[in-house]
Amino acid sequence: MCAHQPPGVPAEDLEDLRFGPAPADQCVGDQGHACRARQFGEVEQGVLVVRRFAAWDTPDIAAAIEATGRTTMVLVGIETAICVAHSAIQLHHAGKRVAVVDDASYSPGRAHERGLRRLADRGIEVLATKELFYDSVRTVEYANAFHDAHSDLTLLPGVRL
Repeated sequence: MCAHQPPGVPAEDLEDLRFGPAPADQCVGDQGHACRARQFGEVEQGVLVVRRFAAWDTPDIAAAIEATGRTTMVLVGIETAICVAHSAIQLHHAGKRVAVVDDASYSPGRAHERGLRRLADRGIEVLATKELFYDSVRTVEYANAFHDAHSDLTLLPGVRL
């Protein structure tokens, strides 16, 4: 659930769906165990600890998410069928648009696919990293600007059009 504006992409073009790594002091993420959220008040060593399967069920994290004013949440993490699923479902129930990135989430064995199917059945978007990237940049021009500005990133085969 981190946001980063790629170079050359106007902010208004990213209002609905944001992506990419953000500085640790601007990130609210579901990592299954902890969320970095330094700018959201008192936290121990820059970490809000999740003691529930759904990040949204942790009041400090729910408040931090609400404080962003964002309505679209992109989730990745360990245990697709548990932590990611519980967080996605609770955020969805809270009226957020939720997208889970299937190739950036993991559960062992068949639990990953079962978790993704459970989310899709509830109306939660499930997409791949490539889909998220191109949905976010929306044009070849913006995609090329991002790739050019981040030439140090290693791209997986098939990511660049």
